[in-house]
Amino acid sequence: RRDPRQSSKSLISCLLLRFNVLTLKYLTVQRDHSAAVAEGRKEYGMAKSERKERSLALYETILKLKDVEECCRFFEDLCTPVELRSMEQRFDVAVYLQQGLVYLDILERTGASSATISRVRRSMLDNGAGGVMRDVILRSGLDRPDRESGSPEHKESKE
Repeated sequence: RRDPRQSSKSLISCLLLRFNVLTLKYLTVQRDHSAAVAEGRKEYGMAKSERKERSLALYETILKLKDVEECCRFFEDLCTPVELRSMEQRFDVAVYLQQGLVYLDILERTGASSATISRVRRSMLDNGAGGVMRDVILRSGLDRPDRESGSPEHKESKE
């Protein structure tokens, strides 16, 4: 027969070993995540080239959409309503910034926080895609304030 004290010691040793292994795994994941954040990577464990290929496929697919209606349905399938509203709000903020509106007016018209407005502004000016947003807004004619409604989306619905 086994000594119950010996079995307890074995069980405790086994549990401590398992705890140490799990702790080590957790610390390794935390270290990898911290390193990824420090390097500015949002996704760790995936090569940058893999993320780039997947992103290009998305954008190439978007370019192949037939019309605005199909584009709306595509994004409704792809995104949650909250994500869509967030992107739409950020675009409206970009339009209003391009029109020269001040933060308080943009906040009032869009409901965006001053932090969101500031992030959109920084993205457009500092670390965006080199003025593409500005060019798209200008090309679309959204850079001029619509006196009737003041809403970027209102101008599009007229055309």
